[in-house]
Amino acid sequence: MHTSVEMNKDLVEEAFGDQSMADGNLANSTTIIFVLMGLPNTLQLRYMSFVAFLSIYLMTLVGNLAILIAIVSDARLHTPMYFFLSNLSLVELCYTTVTLPNILNNIVRQSDLISFQACICQVYLFTFCATVECVLLAIMAYDSDQSMADSNSANSTTIIFVLMGLPNTLQLRCMSFVAFLSIYLMTLVGNLAILIAIVSDDHLHTPMYFFLSNLSLLEMCYTTVTLPNILNNIVRQSNLISFQACICQVYLFTLCATVECVLLAIMAYDSDLSMADSNPANSTTFIFVLMGLPNTLQLRCMSFVAFLSIYLMTIVGNSAFLLAIVSDPRLHTPMYFFLANLSVLEMCYTTVTLPNILNNIVRQSNLISFQACICQVYLFTLCATVECILLAIMAYDRNAGHTYEISIPIRILSVMLILNMNAATQTQDDHNSTKLKDGL
Repeated sequence: MHTSVEMNKDLVEEAFGDQSMADGNLANSTTIIFVLMGLPNTLQLRYMSFVAFLSIYLMTLVGNLAILIAIVSDARLHTPMYFFLSNLSLVELCYTTVTLPNILNNIVRQSDLISFQACICQVYLFTFCATVECVLLAIMAYDSDQSMADSNSANSTTIIFVLMGLPNTLQLRCMSFVAFLSIYLMTLVGNLAILIAIVSDDHLHTPMYFFLSNLSLLEMCYTTVTLPNILNNIVRQSNLISFQACICQVYLFTLCATVECVLLAIMAYDSDLSMADSNPANSTTFIFVLMGLPNTLQLRCMSFVAFLSIYLMTIVGNSAFLLAIVSDPRLHTPMYFFLANLSVLEMCYTTVTLPNILNNIVRQSNLISFQACICQVYLFTLCATVECILLAIMAYDRNAGHTYEISIPIRILSVMLILNMNAATQTQDDHNSTKLKDGL
């Protein structure tokens, strides 16, 4: 929830320390702040929350520092896998430090306010650390798979994809190379010009142009993910790409596209907020009315119990499934790894919807803001998309796992069929030769 408030000098200096407000225009200054919901409002709850969060933070710091010290001090752990583990510990230290100290500060100051700049900075740093963690986990998985393939190279299989549609004549290759190279260079030069213009002109140092500069940087990133590889394939006259390179390319492109969608949504929201601030008399707040929620006390109680039971069963069931997979070494296989991720994903997109429904039932409200609705739809769609990708990978993994097992019976049947055909042909030849002798 955000609010635009006219703040006096004392409140601004106490809450944010923003020195730009103290220049003489305090009467007309507007600061956008966010109100953090759910923080304790009683002294006893504040003490309990402070001790709980502080304990979590200290345990995280001590545990990860112990891992780092153990890896650095023991020469036997100087391997690629433990190198990635040390980086994971460092990343966990970072994104825990991004959030928990701020929560502890708010509890001590008995304040539930955070400035727009601090919130955006916190979200950016947390997202950055989470993205780095995902990349590290993907590299660790690939490194582990590569080690297993090297240890069993006799039975290792290399999966490659064939890129369709690439030119197969010299003239078409030259034309395609020039076209793709021109598009790539124009994209780089154009976006670099936008970045230089925004950085060099002080008049463009506004939130909207800040987001535009990030969009330009993002466009250069996901263009660089695809076009250089296409140019390389055209020059080498090759239309093959390895499975690892393809997955990496798809992941990076999807990541860049997702970040671009988030930036566009923030820009749209910022533009709408600016227009509302410039004309507050005509500002409009969009809300959605949720249809189908119960309107009597008996129905509300029944619905609350039903939805709460579904939510708790989903959380408890998937948590038990995760614990079973983690605790049993026999289930540490690729298929159960994907099943564990599916369980986490199901908990995520159930948490996106059901707690909000329970909240609306308790508050006897069937209204939801435009921002909350868009955020909920985006998160649900993201979880559903990731689930579809996981199911596709599971299907491919299962098919690849059975390929070798199926190929042996097929080969045996093929050999038997060939032998039977040869035997039938030989029998027919003997029969014909016998008839010929009888005729003579």
